[in-house]
Amino acid sequence: GMSSAEKQKEETPTTVSIDEISADLQATQAEMNEQLNAATTVQDAEALRRQYLGKKGPLNAVMAQMRLLSNQDKPKLGQIVNQIKDQMETNIGDKLQTLQLQAIQEQMKQDAVDVTQPGLRRHNDIGRRHPISMTMEKALDVFTQLGYDTVTSVQESPEIESD
Repeated sequence: GMSSAEKQKEETPTTVSIDEISADLQATQAEMNEQLNAATTVQDAEALRRQYLGKKGPLNAVMAQMRLLSNQDKPKLGQIVNQIKDQMETNIGDKLQTLQLQAIQEQMKQDAVDVTQPGLRRHNDIGRRHPISMTMEKALDVFTQLGYDTVTSVQESPEIESD
């Protein structure tokens, strides 16, 4: 086992090695990636970004350990932290893009009318507004706003002859 002197040294490290910090950061990154893989919404991913890359996150905490490093290790810390940070940001960015796409596709699925639904039989189509008639209505709205009188029905419009 360890001698008591070694134990004491373990508990109160006066210096930290760059390797220890590096290992810690990699563990933190692995942990974040696991949570990121499990994220199902854009909000989840955003929360992880704040948790890991925010001001109170582990990366900033590590920078505070700078003073515990030997002078030769100090410059290495910044490099390691930046490298991990970049990788994390890239991973989160990729995941966000994927989740945003999924959200859009999900929305499109919900917006699309399911023509395979048994309730909508062919002759019920009369009740559904045709996209072209909807476009016409929009165009008529615009004309009306511009001050044109629109022809609403044949009966009200003497100019239109109907046999």
